[in-house]
Amino acid sequence: MAISKTLREVTQERGRLAEQKVWKALNDREALPNWVWGFRRASLEEDQKGRDLFVLTDVGEIPLQVKSSLAGADSFKRRYGNLIPVVIIASYDRPVEVIAKVIEAVEPERYRRLQMRDPD
Repeated sequence: MAISKTLREVTQERGRLAEQKVWKALNDREALPNWVWGFRRASLEEDQKGRDLFVLTDVGEIPLQVKSSLAGADSFKRRYGNLIPVVIIASYDRPVEVIAKVIEAVEPERYRRLQMRDPD
């Protein structure tokens, strides 16, 4: 029982560090595409629904879930499906890589919304 709790605590700490790494990298506004207007942290209620933060874009807020491992991302996708974009952030990712991963994760949802806006 003590080992499981310790593993859970380590996993949660890795997750917190991944989220902090994303938040810190996203503060570099110069590195972001012009369709990204900013970011906001999820509320407690939103977090409980599988959202860690929101990317504020030209098509509205796009939720994002941050994970520190493929196993965590797979578990999240089994629970929530593909409704919420997921980004996997490794401890060795540099800020430029974090930004690229975040943009890659939310671009499909942005594109989908753009298509809904103008189907031609």
